[in-house]
Amino acid sequence: MIDSPLGGDEDPDLQGVVGAEPDIPAPAGTGAPLSDEDRVLLVFAYLGPLSLVAFAAARRDYVRWHARQGAVYFVLAFAVILMATTADGIAWSLHWFIGRMISLVTSLVYLCLVGVAFLALVKALRGERWRLPFIAELADWL
Repeated sequence: MIDSPLGGDEDPDLQGVVGAEPDIPAPAGTGAPLSDEDRVLLVFAYLGPLSLVAFAAARRDYVRWHARQGAVYFVLAFAVILMATTADGIAWSLHWFIGRMISLVTSLVYLCLVGVAFLALVKALRGERWRLPFIAELADWL
């Protein structure tokens, strides 16, 4: 085995092979690395309603926790989207310029919501628990 720059071991037979990647490390506090099923469920955890599938099918507490956080994030993001869309509609009915400005802000809000979900997904696949403020507390409460 050869030490990789990221600190893990690489199989010398896989060096230079496109698509070959070392095993994803185990989540902090656990002993086993993430299985393919766990990775798929972690992706589902941050894809809106599919977080319920991830929660129901998860065998590990780590995946269940991310599924709970993803479900709470989805519900709150959906509420934000509804409010932003309503504000956008009202703004367009007032004046075209106000409507355009609110549409720009709404688009930035949507982009931020997708970005946060993507970052949470990447951190989950790396074995980290990225606790989103307020959302993680609600997820822990569930």
